[in-house]
Amino acid sequence: MNKSISYYSARYAFLYIIIAVVLYAVTAGLYKFAPDIAETVFSGGNSWMGIFAAIMPTLLVAQAFYKHEGRQTTRGEGWLMALIFAILALVLSAVAVWISLTLQPLSPAEVTELKSLFGEGLNILVTVGAVFGVFLILINRLMLWSGLRGEAKKAERLAAKQARKG
Repeated sequence: MNKSISYYSARYAFLYIIIAVVLYAVTAGLYKFAPDIAETVFSGGNSWMGIFAAIMPTLLVAQAFYKHEGRQTTRGEGWLMALIFAILALVLSAVAVWISLTLQPLSPAEVTELKSLFGEGLNILVTVGAVFGVFLILINRLMLWSGLRGEAKKAERLAAKQARKG
């Protein structure tokens, strides 16, 4: 491996932060300048931003991996990277929530509701968190595979094109 897994993990974290900030800016801009469009796009619990923020960094890291390494990941590398990326996504999301709660504290009613959720609904919360974590690992693995496969096909097409010319 030319670059270490920590290099690709740092790249993932950097891309995740950049994409999350850009998506936040787009959302804030839409709500400020085009609230009707924003309500249409974001209404009904639409979570396209979260999915987009989870998928794009993985695809971009997969492309970088293929360009640097010239090969696809082994099964162990792919699953390890998917696990690390899922953990990074969860940690970075938790940091974003902490920052937002620091900037805009919860109201007393929201604090009471949150304490109730952590008290009575902790089992449900842990189950949902575990399912979400497994889902995130699987999505990251799928996006790694997809990005690497796309880069390999692009390289094959380029090689075939050069062979026809040459």
